[in-house]
Amino acid sequence: MMVDIATYDGKLVESILGQRSVQERAMEHSRAKRMLAKQIARQRRLPQCIIIGVMKCGTSALISFMNLHPDVATAPGESNYFNNYYNRTLEWYRSQMPLSRANQTTMSKTANYFEKYEVIDRIYAMDPNVKIILVVRDPVYIYRSSYALHIEHWTRVFPLGAHLHVVDGAKLISDPISELRKVEAFLGLRHYISGNNIVFDHERKVYCRVSRSGVKLCLDKAAKGVKHPTIDPAAEAKLRTYFKPLNQRFYQIVGHDFGWT
Repeated sequence: MMVDIATYDGKLVESILGQRSVQERAMEHSRAKRMLAKQIARQRRLPQCIIIGVMKCGTSALISFMNLHPDVATAPGESNYFNNYYNRTLEWYRSQMPLSRANQTTMSKTANYFEKYEVIDRIYAMDPNVKIILVVRDPVYIYRSSYALHIEHWTRVFPLGAHLHVVDGAKLISDPISELRKVEAFLGLRHYISGNNIVFDHERKVYCRVSRSGVKLCLDKAAKGVKHPTIDPAAEAKLRTYFKPLNQRFYQIVGHDFGWT
């Protein structure tokens, strides 16, 4: 039987093109399903990590740096839910959180929780497995003397190491990557933050984060935190004498000497 080669080739080409078209449509459908799944998975979740501290200790710098991590979703501002708005529902608190995926850690901060003992049991009631990060700095410069007293209340509910981690606020400004690596480990996150996304700005003399789009973002608060307020030497000497036993007690509790001498 004679075969028309041109007709045969035409049908073969048409068949191949048709197969490619089906494959392309299947790929597009698969991409659409993945995008839809991501959109569906993104929802507002209660925080799995809460940052606490005192004023000017570095909580804003910490949450800003952690915002670099793709496995972290950070809440804007401070909700003050567990102290000022506890009469509102958990759903209201959830509404203050960012949209996140199931594999992300939702992170919130309210610095003054540290000194509000009533919030400790309230946070535990929300989630006994929540992780607490405390940021501290030399009390001589931020006028706080009761780290040891406060931390004892927190560690009764949230054990150090397993559920509570202490960040050196001064080191967070002078050597952020080393402190952030410890935070990643504490939260069980893959190591992502590095010199590729945190760089030193020599003009501002402060470390800045580099966004995923390559934009350098420097924190004004972090920059302000580099210089200590001016204190009369005689007054500073008296403050250091006063704080010394309190600091030593704090070092013993957390198992780390911060060198506030």
